Amino acid sequence: MKPLNMRYAQYHGDKYGRRGPLFMDRYKSIATQDQNYVQELVRYVHLNPLRSGMCKTLDDLDRYDWTGHSALMGNRSNGFQDTSSVLNRFGADVDGSRTCYRDFLDSGLKKGGGDNDELLSLVRASNAGVEKGRDARLWVIGDPAFIKKAVHEAHRRRLRIRKWTGAGPDFDPVTKKVCDEFGIDQSGLFIRHRGGPVSMARKAFVWLCVRKLEIPTTAVAEFLKISPGAVSNMIEEGKTIVETGGTLRI
Repeated sequence: MKPLNMRYAQYHGDKYGRRGPLFMDRYKSIATQDQNYVQELVRYVHLNPLRSGMCKTLDDLDRYDWTGHSALMGNRSNGFQDTSSVLNRFGADVDGSRTCYRDFLDSGLKKGGGDNDELLSLVRASNAGVEKGRDARLWVIGDPAFIKKAVHEAHRRRLRIRKWTGAGPDFDPVTKKVCDEFGIDQSGLFIRHRGGPVSMARKAFVWLCVRKLEIPTTAVAEFLKISPGAVSNMIEEGKTIVETGGTLRI
């Protein structure tokens, strides 16, 4: 989400000649253990236009452009949207799953609130600014063991980010591993190159830093002396390179 928001903000700024942040707050995210809540979350998000009054009926929502619901119903195509991962939760064939999915939304509307009451309360509390990153009830759904694990992981990440803020991340171990793996000099990581081992090494380095070591994209960009957007564009290819090679371990 962060790279998407960043790139759209850059595009919007260039198009309209504006500067500064475009989005006011961080996007909301909820970790869930129970897969049934995934369907509840889908319903919550896609009923927002009805909840806000931007659409009056479910038929209006079927044709509303500014939501993924219309793509799920087959009324438009979004190249970036994977509709099958949602529809497969409601049935084996496309037509049948669309019918079940729409009925699921309709049943929520008929209940009055439109959603699971627990989930709705959770999201509303978070949106109201109650969530400070410490009350797990506002961002984790699951049994006590799952919540404990999520809170521990969040605490570990905060400590790591705090350490980076003070001393900066240590790139030396991953730099050495990647350069040894691809047989390049460490200075090669700072050279832009199309194809070949240098390009592969840079992409693998980016993925390991961002996804495995959880180093902020901006810190990796500063280290490589490239833009954060360029780092974001390298992540998925880096993942493929690392997983295909199968020998790089951090």
